[in-house]
Formats: sequence, structure tokens, C-alpha cells
Amino acid sequence: MSAITKAPGRPAPGPVLALDDLGVVFTTETGEVPAVKGVSLRVAPGETLALVGESGSGKSTIALAAMGLLDANARATGSAVVADTQIVGAPDSALAALRGKSVSMVFQEPATALDPLTRIGRQISEVIRNHREIPAKEAAAEAVELLRRVGIPDPDNRARAYPFQLSGGQRQRVVIAMAIANEPGLLIADEPTTALDVTVQAEILDLLRRLAVDTGTGVLLVTHNMGVVADFADRVAVMYQGEIVETGPVEDVLLRPAHDYTRRLLAAVPRLSVAEAVADEAAEEAAEKAGKTAAVTGQTGGPAPSGSAAASGAQAPVAELTDISVVFGRGKGAVRALDGVSLHVGPGETLGLVGESGSGKSTAARVALGLIPPTSGTVTLFGSDLARTRGRARRALRSGIGVVLQDPAAPLVNQHDGGR
Repeated sequence: MSAITKAPGRPAPGPVLALDDLGVVFTTETGEVPAVKGVSLRVAPGETLALVGESGSGKSTIALAAMGLLDANARATGSAVVADTQIVGAPDSALAALRGKSVSMVFQEPATALDPLTRIGRQISEVIRNHREIPAKEAAAEAVELLRRVGIPDPDNRARAYPFQLSGGQRQRVVIAMAIANEPGLLIADEPTTALDVTVQAEILDLLRRLAVDTGTGVLLVTHNMGVVADFADRVAVMYQGEIVETGPVEDVLLRPAHDYTRRLLAAVPRLSVAEAVADEAAEEAAEKAGKTAAVTGQTGGPAPSGSAAASGAQAPVAELTDISVVFGRGKGAVRALDGVSLHVGPGETLGLVGESGSGKSTAARVALGLIPPTSGTVTLFGSDLARTRGRARRALRSGIGVVLQDPAAPLVNQHDGGR
């Protein structure tokens, strides 16, 4: 028997989202910038509408406008109706009553949507109690049930975890659990799977699909991934330079695109040949049989020797991990994140480290950067044992490594301009 009680935000007859001639203009130092121009669309209960287009086309601006979350320098015109409430021009008190109950949003980067200092279970409980007067103990039980519902393993223990203790895919599942806690009539998903690996991406999309079917929730899916649109959406609206240029059932738009931009968008989708697909499938099967780390180098005739410089010639590796193990926690709660991992990167070489969410990819990268000390094993950077370097010598080693993080918002300072 589910611990989840009936929530107040179930969808009513009629569209769960109605936009009519919606416009959004941003006021900047150089003048006004129109981001959305006269957009009209509908999302019905239980329907998934995909909003697609290139970066900067206005997709996310529409999503934020529907939530009433536009920045202070934005001016919205026209109409945006959610749960019979006009969002454009609505006071903050009315919007606060809607968010989390009648409409919820799943953001692209879950790390920015979660409080790093609050345990997962408590964050979900707070969303529940913001809109329902129920005891804290009952809300906590619902939080655990929601974690189970979205596919989080061992939800009782995970409810006591902090966001940094979860993988990216697990954090996104937590955000979805928070979004569906009060069974909203409308769920807005802004690029919810962009930062996830393909296996977790499929699981998250399947979760959202089941939510729409089981509860009648309408889903506005913001994405640039046409494969996601084909597999997941019922209808699609194509955006270009702030306008809707084409809309219709997925099959019609993808198979018989009417607008030139839609045709160009579809033509830009990468395609694998049959031979490449077969080779990729064989490589995946081999990796599964190996059971640990598979380094796909694109070479034929057998794998390169692990932990050696053979694959990159006689030159010494610039980075090498040797028999690395990492264990988080102690006793029964200990988690082995890495187990005997060995790999190397030679000068001028690109090594692809692949695996499902939670498999240890990011942990291996953090070990290589010296951000996480290995439980056992050796990290060698530019010929030097990282564990034996201190102070200035270690800083010199790490200065030779450039890092591109998954979330571009994380390393940037909001108060500084790009040049600084």
C-alpha cells in the first residue's frame, strides 16, 4: 500500500497550460531584447508537448514564464494560464501557491535545484508540507515512498543522504520526486536529461512518461534532442528566434517537416552507419563481460595493455591511475566507488571514460585531480606521484590540468563579467 496520500494538485478538465500571444522582452544595458514573440500553445492533461529549437531560441524563457520565474529585467505580455490562474502579472503570493502544487519544474542541472546542506528526505518533505498540513513523520514517510517510486535504490538510507553523496542521475530522480510530490497538473521539464548518460536518460524519460500516463499530468518538455522527441513526446512545437515556426503530432513534424528550419534541425541529427552500430553493440557487450572499466580507443586487433604507455607510443603518460580503489564511509554503510581501476592518458591522446550513472566515472576524475584521496593505489601526473607532492609542487602539477565541469554555472562567478 502506497504511503502517498491524495494530493491537491490533480489536473482539471481543459488544458493544463494555455499560452496566447505570449511575449517576453529583456531590458539590457544596450536596449530591449525580444526573447519570445507571440507564442501560442496548449498542453492537455496526460499529454507531452516537446518544445524544441536551438540554444537561445526562447525555449527556457517560455518555461520560466509559465512558472512565473522570469528575471526582474524581463517583461511578459499576452497570456499564460496554469490551473485557471493568469501567470502574467500575477502577484508573488498567487504564484507561490501554484508552484509545487499545480505546476512543478524539473531543471536541467539538479545540483542547482537542491540545497547542498539539507538531507534529501527533508527537502522532499518540505515540498509536501508547504502545500499540505500533515505531520512531519507522515511527510517523511511519503518522501521515502517517492524516492522508491522514482527508482532510487535503498530509499530509506538515501533519504538521509546529502545531494553530493548521490550520482547525477540519482540527483535528477530526487528533483523529479520533489516535482511530483503533490501530483501537479503540469510538469515542466527543462532539458532534464542533457547531463545524464544514455542509459539513465532512457530511465528518466520512461519515468516521466509513466507519470503522465498514470496521473494525467501534462508535460512540457524543453529539449534540443530530436531523438528524445521521437521516443517520448505526443506533439512537438519547433521554436526559431523566439517564435513557434511549426507544431503538430510528432510523426507529422519529424517525417514530413513543413518549415525549412525544422528540416535543417532534423538534418543536423548525427547518424551512425549500420557497421558502426554493430561495432558499438559488440563493444558494449564486451565491456559488460569485463565487469569493470572498458576503455574504448577506436583501435582494432585487441585492447591496449592496461596501465602501460603502449597505446600512445614510447612517450610516458601525462596522467596514470594504477590499481585505484576508493571507499566512502565505514562499516556496513561503506560504499566502494572504485575497485582496482587502472588507466592512463598519453600525450595528445583522448581517453573516453564511459559507464552508467554512479559507475565511478566522476570519482575517477576527481582522484586524478587530487580532489579525492584514493583509499589505495597510485596517481601519477606528468611523471610525479601525486601523493608524494606537497605545497608548491602539488599546485604546479595541478596547474597543468584543465577542467571542464558538467554544469557551466558551477565554476562561474555571478558577480563578475565573462572577461574578468
